Formats: sequence, C-alpha cells, structure tokens
Amino acid sequence: MESGPKEALAACDKSSHSPPLACEEIVNLYLKDVDRSLIQENLRLSYVERLLRLQRNVQAANKLRGAGLRSSKTER
Repeated sequence: MESGPKEALAACDKSSHSPPLACEEIVNLYLKDVDRSLIQENLRLSYVERLLRLQRNVQAANKLRGAGLRSSKTER
C-alpha cells in the first residue's frame, strides 16, 4: 500500500515541539510535484515586482472569467 500525504499527516505527532520524521515525509511527498524553478524565479523579483505580477494574473483571470460568463449566456 502506498503511503500518501494523508497517511503521513495522520502519523504526525502534534504534541512534539520538533517536527517529527512523519512531518518531513509530508513535505517530501509534496516536493516531488513542485516546480522549484518558478519559486526561485519569483524570489529573484522584488516584492513590488511580485505584486505587479500578481495583479496582472488576477486581471487575466478576471478577463477569462468574464469571457466564460458571456459565453455561457449566449449558449442558453
């Protein structure tokens, strides 16, 4: 049986002040799916640049959401 994040989390000892091995296993399970190059790229930016990038992404998401709403209204 494969051990996943839920199983590792259940084994995590919450009473301990230092992170137990089970908690480290949780982090390692998620790390395999994380593109670290994107995190590094973002950390090279200043906080202002990161906020501007976030603002552009939110605007793009809002445009897509609006296009989807308009499309669903015309299909009715």
